[in-house]
Amino acid sequence: MKLEGNLYEVGVEFLRKKVLLRYDPMNLSQVEMWLDGEKRKVVEPARIGEYNRNVKKEPEALEKASESKLLSLMAQDSKNRLKQQLGAFRLGEEVHKP
Repeated sequence: MKLEGNLYEVGVEFLRKKVLLRYDPMNLSQVEMWLDGEKRKVVEPARIGEYNRNVKKEPEALEKASESKLLSLMAQDSKNRLKQQLGAFRLGEEVHKP
């Protein structure tokens, strides 16, 4: 049943029956249902959970890499290329003569 924009689950026993609803317009948290002059049920707003089949589960926790392998390889390549272009060497390095 829908009342003032809120959805209430009342049950199938009241399907296609005329009922009297009593409620406080300032507080729609509870609505009384009356049938044939008797109070039959007090209903509360329905809680409908959202379901989305496209939502992906969170991936398992991965270890954080200390550094990027690709970036470290590129940095090493750059250093080697610079060494070859300049012909420079550090004093702590051995010099190999062919």
